[in-house]
Amino acid sequence: MGGADPRSRERRPIGLFGWALRILGGVATLAVLVFVSLLAGVYLFGYLPQQRAAAAFARLSGSARRLAIYDAFVTQIDKHYYDQSFSGFDWPKLRQEWRVKAAAEPDDLGLYNDVFVQVTQRFPTSHVAVIAPPRPSWRPNGTASPNPVSVANTLCMEDHDTGWQLVPFRRGRGFVFVVGEVWPNSPAARAGVTPGWAVTLGQFSKSKGAGRFKGAFVRLTSDQMHGFEATGVLPVSHLAPARVEFQYPCRGTVAPFETRRLPDGALYIRFDEFQAPVLREVEAALKTAGERGAVLDLRFNSGGYTKLGANLLFPQSTPIYFERGATGRRPISTDASTWRYRGPLVVLIGPASASAAEITAAALQHAHRAVIIGRRTNGSVLEARMFPLPDGGAVQIPVDDVEMLDGQRLEGKGVAPDIEVFPTLADLRAGIDPALVRAEQALSNGGVAHR
Repeated sequence: MGGADPRSRERRPIGLFGWALRILGGVATLAVLVFVSLLAGVYLFGYLPQQRAAAAFARLSGSARRLAIYDAFVTQIDKHYYDQSFSGFDWPKLRQEWRVKAAAEPDDLGLYNDVFVQVTQRFPTSHVAVIAPPRPSWRPNGTASPNPVSVANTLCMEDHDTGWQLVPFRRGRGFVFVVGEVWPNSPAARAGVTPGWAVTLGQFSKSKGAGRFKGAFVRLTSDQMHGFEATGVLPVSHLAPARVEFQYPCRGTVAPFETRRLPDGALYIRFDEFQAPVLREVEAALKTAGERGAVLDLRFNSGGYTKLGANLLFPQSTPIYFERGATGRRPISTDASTWRYRGPLVVLIGPASASAAEITAAALQHAHRAVIIGRRTNGSVLEARMFPLPDGGAVQIPVDDVEMLDGQRLEGKGVAPDIEVFPTLADLRAGIDPALVRAEQALSNGGVAHR
């Protein structure tokens, strides 16, 4: 019994399906090869050099360690600072002068407090700052040491517990210090500290769950406050400073979100940062606002991600502002599919309202979407990112300029309210928040029409 020789069989056409399988197999193989190559590249040219650099840094101590951190700090600014011409100051001279001081610092604590902080304050723009490592190693050799601040003292929050804000706010290419908000019935209000005063001296000391403040202020009238907060220039320099000293209890931290119903039925919402977890609470609250409207209190808001908040207040795909960087100007718009609040709206602002809070207030004002009440904002309005340092710290660097839709820049200028309100000491001692009173009146008078 015989059989046909397999070699003598005719070759049959593969067919369209067969060719498709071969092509797909080839593409899959190519994709695997590309992925493996990318992984190898990341390992060889990314992860491995980083590991070697980290190991080399870990062997450093003394001035060599401080210089390595300082040089990384300088390099990040050189690469990422939005104004590569460094207009307004001599950056090459500044970085060289402070490098000598960095080498002379005895420990990392001195490097951060006495060098990095001083360098960042000499920049003519906002959003240049440093953050020390979460568990900083302050000894000269880099080994761990206890935090010099006791656990009891860490529960003291100067602004909240004293009842007033020490606010550095940008005017032009510098910053000046002003009394921001003062809490009604607070230790500061009882001691006579008044919103809008110029600050010439402020010292905080803490021990055993309590604190003491000693300071000096220049008393200003409301008209003088208006000019001072607009320009940063004191209208009078011959007045003797008011000296204030008082004690205050240490009560701990304050939640970044608060909401409550006002007597007339409007909803009050205070939120202190434009971050996703907080803004989810803001959204949930706004959905309950009702016809009486809402008051958004941004007087304590230090900023964050502008777009996350704008999504709740503007129509879909609405341009809010422009970013201007090395590649030109590009619009920043709200997302295409989000829920938004459509009811009457009043926004409270003040000297501590910064960055995303300022952009949001200016955008709402430009769109006639809200009544803006309070005092002129901080003037710290640039897009910034955090960049790592080898010891686990980080440097914040502005990477883009911000321009509003009408062409104005808020950096060094701030946002002027529609209705300016300077609380008096009598108001505060009586437990009255006059800016909030004006907000309730604005809503009662119709506020802003539904949009």
